[in-house]
Amino acid sequence: MNPSVDTTRLSLALFLVGFVTFALLYDVQPLLPLITHSYGRTARAGAWVMALSTAGMAVSIMAVNLLATPRSRRFILFSGLLSAALLSLLMAWVHSFKLLLMTRALIGLALGAIPVLAMAELGDAIAPDRLGRAVGVYVSGTALGGMSGRLAASLLVMQQGWQNSLFLLGLAGLFMAYAAATLWPRSILPSGVSVPPPLAEHLRIWRMLWRQRLIRHYDLIALLLMGCFITAYNGVAYHLLHTPSPAAARRLGMLYSVYLVGVIASMLAGRAADRWGDRRSLLTATALLVAGLVIDLLPNLAALIVGMALVTFAFFAGHAVASTAVARRARPHAAHAAALYLLFYYGGSSLISVLGGAIWDRGAWTGLIFFLIVLALLAFALATTRSPPLALSPQLAHDPEQGKTAERAHE
Repeated sequence: MNPSVDTTRLSLALFLVGFVTFALLYDVQPLLPLITHSYGRTARAGAWVMALSTAGMAVSIMAVNLLATPRSRRFILFSGLLSAALLSLLMAWVHSFKLLLMTRALIGLALGAIPVLAMAELGDAIAPDRLGRAVGVYVSGTALGGMSGRLAASLLVMQQGWQNSLFLLGLAGLFMAYAAATLWPRSILPSGVSVPPPLAEHLRIWRMLWRQRLIRHYDLIALLLMGCFITAYNGVAYHLLHTPSPAAARRLGMLYSVYLVGVIASMLAGRAADRWGDRRSLLTATALLVAGLVIDLLPNLAALIVGMALVTFAFFAGHAVASTAVARRARPHAAHAAALYLLFYYGGSSLISVLGGAIWDRGAWTGLIFFLIVLALLAFALATTRSPPLALSPQLAHDPEQGKTAERAHE
């Protein structure tokens, strides 16, 4: 922890960073049916629009750990935000499906460094007993950003078309990135010169982290939670926009308003993990995910909204708990643990969303939901497994208060 850092200012800056990152990442999701229709493509092809973005993020996440130093974090983070916003602006002039996919992959590469650096900054700057709340603030920013990007795109598209909608959202992203940069506390930058460690050292740290059963399980849970969440939202766009119309777009926009429960979930889950422990919080989140997916099978709009609200709440609660647990346990290797976690998180999104697109082409909404229920049950099973007590890092071993906090959170 860096005691000179203004943690309130850092949390607000990272809230905006999370907002912009996920607004730019997910604003294309409600447009998938119109994009695939305009190019004469299937839902499986449309799934690649999101899958390549998240795959690009997974690649970028690992690369930034090889190249970034604490002193370069701010530059890399805001360079990525700026690049992604500019690429979103350029999508207004993309008229080839292949070029569209390439642009979305580049947006993913630009955005990929941001979540891992954000989690590393929180892990390094904020005390363990306050980390759950701080992560909750950041994750709530990602929730609001994801909702706002989707909602704005779904409301703009019928008047502006999907290209102009993405252009306007990219422009808004530029302004918000500037606001986040001005809030960023300068004192977070360490003094002196630091250089990236050699590749062998990175690999050693990742192997050490992966051998910890608890971290390994939470990485796999993140893969399943993110995969279910993204694939469900891909599918619901096709489910409601099977016949594109202003009324269908409004229904989809109304459904995206349930994203607000993600903000609540992030804040509640962070506090719950601090107080009640990670395992019980994750069991609750994964059980709610299963329940929400089952409700989504009911054939009416009200049930769909309730079901997607539960899916959203469960995802953000589970992500807040799992990412907090990984950050709390991995000190002093917060950046490496965050990279490993996010590799599974976004890699799972890419893999499961492409599989979900293929299942949609064969079994439509019902087939897709049954597929996701199976994955959610697997996440629940992983959450039930009791892990052995954490072997504390040398830093924790010499800090009794941090060690006690980590052990309490394990319960």
